[in-house]
Amino acid sequence: MQDTATKLSDSQAPTIARRATDLSLIKSITPRGGQAVEVGSVTAIVGPNNSGKTETLRDILRLTANFDPLAVDRSSEEGPRPVVLSDLNFVPKLSLERMLHGLTVLDADSSEGTLVQGVGPDLKTPQQRAIGRELQNILYRPIMNAKSVWSSSLGDLMRLRVSYIGPGDYKRLVAPTLAASPLQGPENLLQILHYADANLHQGLNDAFAAAFGGVQIKLDASERINLSLRVGRQFPETLTDPIANARQQQQLRRIDEEGDAYQSFAAIVLSMLLGQGRVILIDQPEAFLQPPQARFLGRWIAANASALACQVFVSTRDVALLQGLAEGTPGLTVLRSERKEDITSFHSIPSDATRALARFPIFATQQSLRLLFCDGAVVTADSDDRMIYETVACRLPSANNIGFVHAAGARNVGLVTKVLRQCGLPTCSVVELETLQSEKELSDLIQAASGSPPPQPWLATRDRLAKHVEGWFDEEAISATANEVESFLDQIKGGTGPTTATPASEKEAGGPKNWLKLRHERLDWLPRELRMWVEELIEELRRLGVFVSQKGRLEAWIETGSEERRVWINQAMQLLHQGQCPTELQTFVNDLIGHLKSASGPTRSTRAGNRT
Repeated sequence: MQDTATKLSDSQAPTIARRATDLSLIKSITPRGGQAVEVGSVTAIVGPNNSGKTETLRDILRLTANFDPLAVDRSSEEGPRPVVLSDLNFVPKLSLERMLHGLTVLDADSSEGTLVQGVGPDLKTPQQRAIGRELQNILYRPIMNAKSVWSSSLGDLMRLRVSYIGPGDYKRLVAPTLAASPLQGPENLLQILHYADANLHQGLNDAFAAAFGGVQIKLDASERINLSLRVGRQFPETLTDPIANARQQQQLRRIDEEGDAYQSFAAIVLSMLLGQGRVILIDQPEAFLQPPQARFLGRWIAANASALACQVFVSTRDVALLQGLAEGTPGLTVLRSERKEDITSFHSIPSDATRALARFPIFATQQSLRLLFCDGAVVTADSDDRMIYETVACRLPSANNIGFVHAAGARNVGLVTKVLRQCGLPTCSVVELETLQSEKELSDLIQAASGSPPPQPWLATRDRLAKHVEGWFDEEAISATANEVESFLDQIKGGTGPTTATPASEKEAGGPKNWLKLRHERLDWLPRELRMWVEELIEELRRLGVFVSQKGRLEAWIETGSEERRVWINQAMQLLHQGQCPTELQTFVNDLIGHLKSASGPTRSTRAGNRT
């Protein structure tokens, strides 16, 4: 359920936004050496550390406006030099009304065209641009990529249509500043806010109060020549005496005197409220925020992007913020970045998979969105399995950044594996021998792990195992049955009938009893030839990422002398805590990690300028 303070009211939303369904400027981004990936009105870029998330945002700025946020000297006329991306495509056939939204029109009939004013991508550089008549023809092109834009007159305008902010910018954006004349081009957000509509001031205060337990925020312009943001539980009424009013405002604390959380939150909300019509690139918006505040901010961003005519790109490594983004809009686009060698690729996560991770109980109760930031994931059947295998993995140096999740039962392992693989996440699963009892469960698991149905020889081996376990080809059972028949015929010839009959239920119970026997005695219980076939099947499944534990049951890994599961799990965890891990178990878990590492590609080297 959405917070009532999350979304702006209709009066606070711009008219053009209320009429539109999608106000995006960018249609897709293209990584170096890869194919174009579609983006949305709100796009979250997630993934492991050093996979190119931050650099992707910078590249969007470089390609959109030929503006490098890291450059010291921007006087060069050279084209952009992106690191992760090679190109991007704009939404075709954009309207001039859309491109001008949020900008101040200084002169609609100048000799050079319409003269507009705003701040540059860094939100601190005032700029003016003249929009000539030829711009309409450029906007109406069916295909517009980055090069065709920044080499035309539209490229100049794009510097007023995009902004980039990161953790290093948040304090600067809300710092006290000099006031400016309304006839002068604004140089920062506070100068823009000074002359902004009252509804936008209220929108900032509503969001801030909702995030920080009722603490309010207001712009203080009482000194006339200085502007600052002030925070407090309650603001006094404005006095008619300007001197008394200024002194009264000084009793309230400025936001730059408060913690980083207040400043970062206010900077991000202001950048959207005052950046209407822009592509807004926000790097790590969760910085300095506690999880509840990060989650609220994510909801606010996602819920208000369209209303403010903003297209928002967020680079994040925070589960709470991602959870909020998913709650704020059903149309969230999530791109998971992955880096191999020096190339970053993107996997677009289906919206159904994102919703499942955020809301479906099996995933939501385990905060499974965190797995999107991992290098790989291990799926176990139950919580006890996860506890044992994850505890062992935590002591292995190779298991860094590997996530574990349980499926609330063996039957759900295939479902969980399928969802995680839809997210582009290297995934393997751990199951017991009893998984081979059901052809459907095994088939679903193989389909989830590979995307293809199981090969017929694998099913044939499973069928042969099932028939043996359930007594169809059990030589001892056949011999016993023959003896019983022979004895029965002797009794008939002697004129005496059988004194007792074997209950049908007792015969039918042979199958389940034998599967239980297989769990305890493992593959050694099988005839040699059949065991070889089953071992070969298990090895094939392992290559696929389905690890069948040949121990038969979890308790067999660590002998504690107890058969009762609750007692056993406590004793086993104590032994692991004391460093007493059986070599076989450690080797098995190491194989799980090795499989995931090989699936995720070579180790990422350090790339200049690419930190996340």
